[in-house]
Amino acid sequence: FPGDMGITQTVNALVYAVKFAVTTKPEVRQKAERIVASCIERSEECEVGKIWVYVLAHYRFLSDPTFLESIKSPEVIETEISMFGMFQGDCDDVSGYLAALLMSCGFRVRFKVIAIPGQGEAFRHIFPQVYMRSRNAWVTLDACNRRQPFGWEAPNTRSREYAVN
Repeated sequence: FPGDMGITQTVNALVYAVKFAVTTKPEVRQKAERIVASCIERSEECEVGKIWVYVLAHYRFLSDPTFLESIKSPEVIETEISMFGMFQGDCDDVSGYLAALLMSCGFRVRFKVIAIPGQGEAFRHIFPQVYMRSRNAWVTLDACNRRQPFGWEAPNTRSREYAVN
């Protein structure tokens, strides 16, 4: 669906896919455990940072097919990384994978959709935010802006947040 209805439909499907992966797919938790294994216990900065670096190292942005909104589930992405060493997808795919890995480590996560300045009023981009107690803040993880560190967020955007857990 176009407009807000379409955004809500996409985000709801993404939330469902993430919750399903976290609650029923042990390979997602096992991958998260391997990624953060070298961190000092309860070091949020290290755990979030390691997950961030891992995902960026295995991700290549690729737009959805024309006229189709497609979502890859975290377990499909995990399979692609195991088979090919990487995965390809757009902002909702990488956002879901990041969210599943973070939630597997006990982090609270939400999705944020934004309207990109200069591209109209429609929401066109999504990324996860993780709540870090050490910062007492929601921290943005926008993997589509890979040149920016985790925590960076595009300024002056119209946005809406959606809870995942």
